[in-house]
Amino acid sequence: MSLGSIPTFFGDRQTGFAGVIDFAEAGEGIRGWILRIDQPDRPVAWSLMAGDEEIVAGFADAVREDISLALGREAHCTLSIEWSRVAPEAVKRLSRLADNLPLRVVLSETGQEVPWSVERPTVSWLLLVLRSVAPAVAKRSEASSWDRRSGYDLEREESREAKGEAIAGGLSSLASLAEPKRPSVRVRRTMLEREPSGADKIAEASPSHVGGASRAWMGPTLEEWPLAVAPPVSGTTERAAEAQLAADQVADTQSNGGPAASSETRGHRIAAESTPSLQYAPQSVVREAPSGRPTMGLAVDSLFAFDGIMCAEGWVFGAEHVTLSAEGAELPPSTIIYLDRADVASAFRLQDEIARGFVAIWVSPPQVTAVTIAAGPASALSFTLSPTFENPQEHARRLIETHKRAAVFILRKALDRPKWVQLALRSLSDAPEHFKNARAFIEEAKALSGIGGMIIGWSICVPPCAVIAVSDDGTARQLNDASRWTRDDINAAFGSEFGTFTFDAGFITTLHAAVDASGPVSLVAVTDAAAYIIARAPWVPAPVDPVSFAKWAFELPTPSFTFGDRLSAHDGPLLECLIRQRNAGLRQLKAEVISFGARNADPICSIVIPVYGRHDFALHQMLEFAEDPFIGSRAEIIFVLDDPRLAETFVRQADDHSRLIGLPLQIAVSGVNRGFSGATNLGARLTTAPHILLLNSDVIPTESGWLETMLAPLTKSESIGAVGARLLYPNGTIQHDGMDFEWEPSLGAFLNKHPGMGYPAASDGPSATTCKAVTGACMLLRRTDFETVGMLDDEFLIGDFEDSDLCLKLREMGREIVLVRDVSLVHLERQSFQLIGGGSFRERVVRYNAWRHQRRWSEKITDLQAFQGSAEF
Repeated sequence: MSLGSIPTFFGDRQTGFAGVIDFAEAGEGIRGWILRIDQPDRPVAWSLMAGDEEIVAGFADAVREDISLALGREAHCTLSIEWSRVAPEAVKRLSRLADNLPLRVVLSETGQEVPWSVERPTVSWLLLVLRSVAPAVAKRSEASSWDRRSGYDLEREESREAKGEAIAGGLSSLASLAEPKRPSVRVRRTMLEREPSGADKIAEASPSHVGGASRAWMGPTLEEWPLAVAPPVSGTTERAAEAQLAADQVADTQSNGGPAASSETRGHRIAAESTPSLQYAPQSVVREAPSGRPTMGLAVDSLFAFDGIMCAEGWVFGAEHVTLSAEGAELPPSTIIYLDRADVASAFRLQDEIARGFVAIWVSPPQVTAVTIAAGPASALSFTLSPTFENPQEHARRLIETHKRAAVFILRKALDRPKWVQLALRSLSDAPEHFKNARAFIEEAKALSGIGGMIIGWSICVPPCAVIAVSDDGTARQLNDASRWTRDDINAAFGSEFGTFTFDAGFITTLHAAVDASGPVSLVAVTDAAAYIIARAPWVPAPVDPVSFAKWAFELPTPSFTFGDRLSAHDGPLLECLIRQRNAGLRQLKAEVISFGARNADPICSIVIPVYGRHDFALHQMLEFAEDPFIGSRAEIIFVLDDPRLAETFVRQADDHSRLIGLPLQIAVSGVNRGFSGATNLGARLTTAPHILLLNSDVIPTESGWLETMLAPLTKSESIGAVGARLLYPNGTIQHDGMDFEWEPSLGAFLNKHPGMGYPAASDGPSATTCKAVTGACMLLRRTDFETVGMLDDEFLIGDFEDSDLCLKLREMGREIVLVRDVSLVHLERQSFQLIGGGSFRERVVRYNAWRHQRRWSEKITDLQAFQGSAEF
C-alpha cells in the first residue's frame, strides 16, 4: 500500500490522518488504528468520548503489521482501549449521561471523529461492560475490600450518579490488569436500570441500600448469598430437588474456605437470595453452566405506574416468554411487546435472536401491591416486585423514547391518558417521504380557553392506518368518528392515488378538554408498527360568545341529515359549555330597576315581559293593561329591557305612558342581552305575587278579564301546574291552541307543534282542557312551582323549546297543563324575534335546540304520545 492508496476514512488527504475503529467487544475492549499519514512512526493522541465527557485518553502508538507492510515502514497506529484504563472519576461522569448516547473516538489534535466499521456502542453498553468485568477483576485481585464476595446483591436503586460511584469503586482494582475477561462466577443476581436506545439496551448496576445507607461496589457476604440450587431435570421430584439444594449449600460452604466441593454437586446452578418484604426494579438473575456460559437470564429494568397505566420492562434469554401474575392469579397485560436485544446478546456472548426484550403495559390495571414476573420451565427464574411511584413520569418518558412500539400502543389504545399521549407525541417525527398510508391537512384549529378546540380540514387514510388529532398537551381524539363531507377538490387531487379512500375527506372534529392553545395541534397517522405526524397547525382563538361561535360553526358544510350526530359528537358540548360560561357571567351582573307609579300593595299576579328589538309592542300592551281594572288593581307589571340599544328611548316613553294612563309598572334594565329565558328569569326574581304570568311583548290582549279567567284553574286545583291561553293571529286564525310533539326524521328529534295553526278558531268545545304543553308566549303558573323547577332553562341557544321544557318539568312534579279557550289574545308571532336572523343559521339554531331538548325529554315525550286532553281536571 502506497501513501497515495491509504484509505482516508475521515476528512480528506489534507487532514493528514486515516483510520477506523473495527473492533468492540465486551471482554476485549475497543480496537482500531489511527495513522498520521506523513509521519506514520509518530503516535496519534486520541480520546474516547461520550457527548462532551472524556472517558479515557491515550496514544495509538503500537506498531500495526499490516499497515506497516503496506507503507514499507513502521506504522505506530494501533489503537487499543482496555477497560482497566477507565478511571473511577470518569465512570461517575459517564453515569450521569443519557443512556443512549453513542461513544466517539476523537483525535486530540484536530477534534475529528474516527469512523466505526462495527456497530457503535453506547453509554449503557459501556456501563454494562464495566459492571460485568469489575467483580471478576476484584475476585482475581483478592482485594481486601471484597473479602470472599462474588457477584452483586444490589437491592434498591438510589440514583444513576450513585451507581456510577459504585462502578467506579469496583474499577479501582482494574489498574494492574491488562486484559480483563468476563467474570467466571456461576451465578449473578443484579439490579439493572433500563437504558434507552433503538436496540433496547441494558444499563448499569446500582448501589444497594443496607441499614438505610448506600454502600459502594461490593458483592454480598457469604450469609447474604446463602444457597446455590440445581434446577430439577426431567423426572426430578420435589424431594429430590430439596436434597440437591441441601447438597449445593454444602458445596458453596466448602468453596468459600471449607473442604473441597464434591463432584456430585457440580452442574447448572442458580443463586437464590433472601427476598426482602418489599422489592423494586431493577433486578436481574442469570443462570450459568460450570463453564461460565450463561444459559438463562431474566431482568426487570423497571416496574412503575403512571397516569392510570402500569408498565414492566426488562429482558429474557433462554426462555420463550415471561409470565405475569399478582397474588397467585394471572395478570394479563393489555399488551406485551417482545423485541430484539442485541446488546444483551453481545454482553453475554449469545446469538442475537436468543435475547429478547419485553415491555408489558396494563391500561387501568387492578390495584396490586406486587407483581411476579417469571420465565423458564416451572417459572425457574422469577421476581416479585412492587411498582415504584418515585418519579414515574421520567420512567414513562424513557420507556416511550426507547420503544416506538409502546408509543404506537398508547396512540391506539390509551388516548384517554393525556400524559402518556403527550410523551408519545413528543417522541414522533414527521412522516418520511416513503410513508404513503395517509395524507391530511388542517385548515382551521380554533381553541376555546378552558373548554376545548375544534379542528377543520381534510384527511385520507388507508386502513388499518388511523389518523388521530392530538394537542400539544396530550388531549387526543381519533378521526374515525369525525363529522365528514365530500371534498371535490381532494377527490380531484388524490383520487388517482387513494381511490375510494378520498370519499368524505372533509372533516370536523373536536377535543373536549382544556387544550393548551400555546402549542400546535397535530394529526398523527398510526399503523400497527409506526406513528408519524402528517399535519400540524397552530391553535387560534375561537369566538367565546355562544351566538358568534354558532354562526361560525354552523356554516361548516356538514350534511343536514348528519347534523344531529355532529352536535352530539363535536360542537354541541362546546356550545353548551360556552352558554353555561356566559350565563355564569351574566348572573354576576346587576340590573337597574326603575319604578313608575305607586305599586299595588297586594298583587295576586306578577306579569313578566321581556323586551328586545322593538319596544312599540310593549307600549301598546300598556294601553290595553290600563283598560283592564283587574290588572290595574291586582297585578304587578315588570318589563325586562333585554336590549341595551333601546334603554334611553324605552325608559323615557314608558315614563310618559305611565303618567298619561296612570299604570304603575317597573322596568328592569338588563344592561346586556340575556336572551328570552335569562330576561324572563331576571324579571321573575323581582316578583312579589304568588302567581307569575310569562308574556311576550308581542302578545296583545283584546278585552278585559282574560287574566282572571286564566287564574281560575290554578286556584281551583293544586294539581294544575301551568295555564295557557288560546292565541290568535291578527286575522283571527289560530296561532296557538295547545302544544303537541311531532317526530321529525330529518332532525332525529321531536319538534314542538301547534295543532290547528292557521285554521279558524272554533266557537264550540270546552272552555278549558288539559293538554301536553302550552307556549311560553302566555303561560301562567305559581311562583313556588316556577322556582322549584329552576325557572326557564337558559341554556338553549337564542330562544326555542324553553316553554315545552318548562311544561315537561312541571309534569315531572305531577302537575297537569291546562289551556283556556274562552279568552283570546293576539300574537304577532316572533316579529321581534326575527331580528336575530334567519335562513340557514336560524334553521340550524332550531336543530341545535331540538337536539338538546331531545336528549333530555325523549322518553317522556314518547310516553305522552298516547295522551288525550280532557275537560275534567
